[in-house]
Amino acid sequence: MKEVINIAMFGLSLDIANELKSRIEKLIPPTQTVQWVNIASKELELLLVSDSFFSANTIQSIIKNKSCKFLRLVKDPKQGGKIVADTLHYPFTNSHDFSKWIQQEFNIGQIEVQISQNNTTSSPMFGQTPTGQLSQNFSSTVVELLNPRNGFVRVYDQAGEIGIVDTRTERLWLNPERDYKAVTPTFSQSYAKNSVATQIQQENVKDLRVWLWQIIFNSNAYQVDDLKENDYYKLITWPQLKKRVERKEILKVSACFARGAKVQHVLQHIEINKNHLAHFLYTAQLLNMIERIDADQAKFSIKQNSAESQNSGVFRGFLSKLRKKLGV
Repeated sequence: MKEVINIAMFGLSLDIANELKSRIEKLIPPTQTVQWVNIASKELELLLVSDSFFSANTIQSIIKNKSCKFLRLVKDPKQGGKIVADTLHYPFTNSHDFSKWIQQEFNIGQIEVQISQNNTTSSPMFGQTPTGQLSQNFSSTVVELLNPRNGFVRVYDQAGEIGIVDTRTERLWLNPERDYKAVTPTFSQSYAKNSVATQIQQENVKDLRVWLWQIIFNSNAYQVDDLKENDYYKLITWPQLKKRVERKEILKVSACFARGAKVQHVLQHIEINKNHLAHFLYTAQLLNMIERIDADQAKFSIKQNSAESQNSGVFRGFLSKLRKKLGV
């Protein structure tokens, strides 16, 4: 596997070029880097060229003499994102074909995301990348949305535009024509044009983290396995929840982890479904709202909590008797 992949673009608009760069760089694991070169480079390995210039003698000469890989970009909204032969259609409403092509042509494996005790910004997982339809691209998209250096970005999936995010203020302007009860597994992002950002209306604005919590926690698109009951976590930020049935349960879980708690103790104390707790931890870690800690940092325990409950009950009983005696 090569450490550096040399890629050139020719004849593409700035918007398309930037979107391609963003998509390609997200597919490359940390062990590899992309070097954007001129079409005349001797190291050229991949040429992305506009259909308008594909037949030019210079381009044909490069493809023939350098034996480099190439994709001919053709605008076709109906086939957006699909690759047919050596032709890549855009706009990229679906990036599956392109991602698969890049990975196969340059022998790039799936990026395995590991949880680190010393790095709370990495995408978490339980044992391995969540199976099912939730891809690593989903996790990396969330990480990018929480990176303030990205400015304004577009959020979309295969069903279309979701909205515009200001990563610096963590605000989201939703597309009023979309249903946001769930997003598809192709959830992704790209940089927004300055002109789009300046046209944002103040209506339908959401808190980005609140919206992401609802989308991720309530999603049925993935199954998180291998919950490690001997791990310890401490809540950094409390989730902001809508008044739903599970709100009380999540607040109880949050209260335990706010003091630092062992997963096993929370399961026993709350009697929460394991799958629900796995979703809670996955969502909280992905949004940087919780961190792993050592056992000696945990303040919550079953015995301590039981003792506090008994003391609280005795105190309430004393107050009740006192009120009756005083006629209050």
